Amino acid sequence: MEDIIYFNISRDGKDLNDYKGVFNIFMLCNKNRVTFHQGNVRYTADSGDFVVWLSTKPCDRIDYSDQTDADVLLVSDYFLDLYRPNQVSDARGYEYQTINPIIHSTLTLLARERTILEDDFKNILRHSYTFQGYLGEQIAGTLLRVLLYDLW
Repeated sequence: MEDIIYFNISRDGKDLNDYKGVFNIFMLCNKNRVTFHQGNVRYTADSGDFVVWLSTKPCDRIDYSDQTDADVLLVSDYFLDLYRPNQVSDARGYEYQTINPIIHSTLTLLARERTILEDDFKNILRHSYTFQGYLGEQIAGTLLRVLLYDLW
């Protein structure tokens, strides 16, 4: 199993339902919306929102609106545990992990915070093709750790 996978939903035609419960999902919704269903609760990410859906969080299904465009980073439990920051996350990080996995761009984040998260995420995506061998793993892990620190 790969430890880190990147794809774009519209470009690559992949379905997140194939990865739920297996990988930790980090997603930047670029256009339209993605809805995660957990029992009777729905979590919807609109254009500009960021999603952190951990593999341990139950998910019944994931739906997309027409022409959804989203960048997705899938991270294995092993890789996330290996590069997770050593300190306990703050209240916001705990909320994303347990209560609400959607970071709404218009409600939660200031423009500066949003830009930092986008830059972190896109930096991982830019380097995604160089994640080969031990050095590639170190680069990916370091960039993931920076993203997690900025999220928390």
